[in-house]
Amino acid sequence: MQQPRKPHLDAVHRLLRYLKIALGQELLFPSQGSLILRGYCDAHWAGCPTMRRSILGYCVFLGNALIAWKTKKQTTVSRSSVEAEIQRGEIKTTYVQTGKQIADIFIKPLGQTVFHSHLSKLGVLDIHTPT
Repeated sequence: MQQPRKPHLDAVHRLLRYLKIALGQELLFPSQGSLILRGYCDAHWAGCPTMRRSILGYCVFLGNALIAWKTKKQTTVSRSSVEAEIQRGEIKTTYVQTGKQIADIFIKPLGQTVFHSHLSKLGVLDIHTPT
């Protein structure tokens, strides 16, 4: 905010254009489904262009319903956030290919096709789209 430049203005314009077309988007919470808890988490190492800190993003589903999500710039660096839990068998981790990693929508710039694909996987619907 102290030294705004053209790239900052371009980012604001891009955000405003997106918000203009996204006014009808809402989350769908299915009335039926499993009670299996799934989470996706990813980090964009040194992803913050100004501070060079890593950015973490995650989302949590109960069945097919998105129930929690967050993006956060990291203040510290750790080698493993779930090392102790995995050793005790409390958390099962599975590799997810980059193109299918839903958490990327929170932390990385994505192409339009991948962005909209991830939006639909999060359960975001446009109420103005005819069915």
